[in-house]
Amino acid sequence: MTTLGPTSRKILIIEDSPLVAEYAEMLLTEAGYQVVIAKDWIEANVLVFNREEHIDLILIDVNLGLCITGDKIAEVYKSRREKSNSAGALSNVGIYLFSSMDEAELEKLVKKTGVDGYIQKKEELAGLVDRVRAYFNEK
Repeated sequence: MTTLGPTSRKILIIEDSPLVAEYAEMLLTEAGYQVVIAKDWIEANVLVFNREEHIDLILIDVNLGLCITGDKIAEVYKSRREKSNSAGALSNVGIYLFSSMDEAELEKLVKKTGVDGYIQKKEELAGLVDRVRAYFNEK
């Protein structure tokens, strides 16, 4: 079996804060991952369902501040992933909530939405790269 290194893994970050998005992108890119950013649900859908853009992991900001929250987006993507076959746009794509909410709230949202996990936005985004690596190592 061939294992994929970081440079072959693509992460979509759905984040409405340009500062957070750019900093997360910088950290993950420096760690060898490919990163694409969507500032909202519409941009994310274009990237997720574009057959030319293969995504391995989606990090979704819970508080996007628009008409749809990140946890609702996560539920929709998870539902689509479950209904898709092995050729579907969301098959084998990890879905994580990405938020500064406290861990207890995030754990409740993960249980409610059924997504794969969460990454807490801590000071300086500490632990982001480690959590992403851990996700890919578990696959």
